[in-house]
Amino acid sequence: METWIEWDNFIKIKATEKKFTPEQSKCFQKFFKKDNIDFEQNKFNSPREEIDKKLQITEDDRKKRLTAIYEKFKKDCEFPKNNKYKYLIEHLKKKYQEWISQINQQPSSSTTPTETPETKINWHEICEKILQQQKRLTTNPLLHDNEKAKKEYPDVYIELGLVHRKKRENPEPVDNSQQGSKIYRPKEPERIYSQQQFFSEFLDKRKAKRIAIIGEPGAGKTTLLQKISDYVLKENLGLPIWISLSELTTTENLDNIEEYIFDLLTRHFSPLKRETAKQELATYLETNLGNLWLLLDGLDEVTTVNNLLSKINQQLGGWLSNSRVIVTCRFNLWDGDLNYLSDFETYRLLDYEYPQQVYEFIDKFFKVKSDLTPPIPLPYEERGKLATRLKTALNQPEKASVRDLIRNPLRLTLLCYFGLDREILPDTQAQLYDFYRDYFYKWKPDRFLLTHSEKRELNEALGKLALDAIKEKKSRFLLNREFVTQELGDKWFEKATQIGWLNQLGDYYAFYHATFQEYFATRAIADWDYFLPRLHQDKPIEGKEYRIFDPKWKQVILFWLGREDIDTQEKEAFIDALINFNDGCNHIYGYRAVFLAASGVGQFQECSKAKEIVETIVRWGFGFWDEEKQGWTIYFDPIAQTANEVVTQSIQNLVILQLIGILNSCEDEYSCWLVADSLGKIDPGNPKAISTLIQVLKNCKNRLVVLMAADSLRKLDPTNQEVFSTLIRFLISSKYEWGCQLAVEILRKIDPTNQEAIAGLIALLFECEDECIRIRTAQSLKIDLGNQETISGLITLFNSSQEESTLMKVTYSFKKIEPGNKYLTLVVSRLKPNLTNTVYQNNFDLYENSFNILWQCAANLPYPDFYHAWHS
Repeated sequence: METWIEWDNFIKIKATEKKFTPEQSKCFQKFFKKDNIDFEQNKFNSPREEIDKKLQITEDDRKKRLTAIYEKFKKDCEFPKNNKYKYLIEHLKKKYQEWISQINQQPSSSTTPTETPETKINWHEICEKILQQQKRLTTNPLLHDNEKAKKEYPDVYIELGLVHRKKRENPEPVDNSQQGSKIYRPKEPERIYSQQQFFSEFLDKRKAKRIAIIGEPGAGKTTLLQKISDYVLKENLGLPIWISLSELTTTENLDNIEEYIFDLLTRHFSPLKRETAKQELATYLETNLGNLWLLLDGLDEVTTVNNLLSKINQQLGGWLSNSRVIVTCRFNLWDGDLNYLSDFETYRLLDYEYPQQVYEFIDKFFKVKSDLTPPIPLPYEERGKLATRLKTALNQPEKASVRDLIRNPLRLTLLCYFGLDREILPDTQAQLYDFYRDYFYKWKPDRFLLTHSEKRELNEALGKLALDAIKEKKSRFLLNREFVTQELGDKWFEKATQIGWLNQLGDYYAFYHATFQEYFATRAIADWDYFLPRLHQDKPIEGKEYRIFDPKWKQVILFWLGREDIDTQEKEAFIDALINFNDGCNHIYGYRAVFLAASGVGQFQECSKAKEIVETIVRWGFGFWDEEKQGWTIYFDPIAQTANEVVTQSIQNLVILQLIGILNSCEDEYSCWLVADSLGKIDPGNPKAISTLIQVLKNCKNRLVVLMAADSLRKLDPTNQEVFSTLIRFLISSKYEWGCQLAVEILRKIDPTNQEAIAGLIALLFECEDECIRIRTAQSLKIDLGNQETISGLITLFNSSQEESTLMKVTYSFKKIEPGNKYLTLVVSRLKPNLTNTVYQNNFDLYENSFNILWQCAANLPYPDFYHAWHS
């Protein structure tokens, strides 16, 4: 048996070389473990059922995993139809002997660490090699086996913010699925950290020894841990040791993390040198414990160990108690067993900001040079067109729920793949969610072994759960455990939470995203009679519900109309019933039914009544030319306002044609602004909308309409100088405070690099006599403390103000001033006169705030410079 003493280490290396998934690796290492093999007979000498029990898998699971393992070895070994296990052992025995001979004769420079004078062994280099290997294995699984794409994937990375979470809390209910991700957001965050701020405070300054990074599935936890490992190495902060917790359980070292660490770091040494290396590692760690970083990835991926968190907590005692530990975990597991690791500082990953970070990700995704899986269907030089097309489609008003959904990194990646495979966003939300659903199961197929029929059954069970929750629960997106288990049963409850369709939030469970709950609910509805009774005539049918008028069912109805498996004639019948709804109440509910139909045809664009419906909604929303009255006529406000909202959710190309037709014929300035504003939202950059708004700015005498048009134009064309010149003229000449305040609010949203706008605002600081306008102007400048004119304007405002609130706001602005600011001496010389007894007696607020600002200057100025400024 001594011949095979290093067999288990060799098997670990082979598992890594073959890039097995954690589940495949676990199966491989268990079934080919030294103790389970008869090396003379080349056969398995343990009952397979016992191994299945230890792995907690079924016989079918085992066969699937072994089949995948044999497939990985096909290039190296030819297998007969039977006895594949025997042939693979023969092959591995041969490779093992070659491996032993190689490392005993002349260690390979690629696997043996270099030596340094201080430690003989370069442990830093060893950790770096292990991390590179782990990074290749853990990079976004959507890239599959494409190594070139995996190497370039860091170029797609967009930094995410983090927020400290003090304790587990029950989320606030939401009623609108378009803000469904709010369920997963903390109610009262202490502070939002950028990635760099987080690294600076918690890695460089080492404020916390124990950190947990939590988030929903696909939030970017593993990716952030990769970035942390890179940072620790780059900044020479110590030894980062990456531990995949699923691998830890594979090797049955969960009860001895210390042993696992020693085996991991000395794995590539020859048997003769390994014990010496372990002794040297022990010596190194004794003197460098504070520099050891344990990066524990995937706490949620370990499903075979009871009281997992408790066991890990026990292992972090002893000599490991001085190390720094960062663990990643899905928050459903973390919240479920929080007390076991209560000394961990918990930080929650935030979603991408829309549109800035989402657009940046899309642009980077399509610039990856190597082919992805599936491949990008355009030459590299033309891929920018795909990114632009995807962003334009995503920006449409009717895609609000999709925009909220894809702020999650995984779902945004899926959206980009959808864009690759289908060139543009789907016509219906249901099609996109079908794609998400199918790809979700493919995300980690070896971890979640489900047959096709099992997936169908689980989908049906989730559909029933989702539908009953929306129908019966007051808080339809937060579900208690009793309700969920009663609806799903233990089997599907376990599968749904394991896969990630359901996540634990405090004392409740929620779907992967709120819109997925509505999506699954839709799949459980076969007949539109569920929304609107088919037999309705002109009064309610007793015992039947009219869900078409309940807002919480709108998204479900839109999903239903977008389903490809629903017969077109059934959809036509539903739309026809909506637009011809007779309420017996002077058509008050009839309008609402048509509004729903208008939104519905956005998901059912082949509807034969689509053009007629769009024409009706545009007419209701923006008015029409009345030949009899010879004037522009508009509908009552409730009808017009609702129509304005709904028109953005209907069929885009039909709406654009209708709106342009109005702009070509309408002379009513208010209506022109309203139409142009809506057109700009539906079709950003539309030249007809921009030219109309400019004409309104130049010719309209209604000041409110001018301001609204300016804000609309700012959104459509951020660099258009007509916006800024109009608003500044308005501020200088207007006598109405409300108008000035509104103008300043618009100016506060300006691009901070627009020099013309900034110059105009600085002039207002000196010229405007209204103190309220001046302080709002200063706020709109976003306080550029690197600009001399801005600082001069702030000081002038400060010295002349009689309002305590103004003094405090300016003081707060100066607290943001940074060391090295070349205008600090100007502040000192201008505020020094305020520190006199006279000012103290007559205007204490001015004295106190001046002192506070000067104190801040002193903290950022060398003493000689402050002295000379004081006495200049």
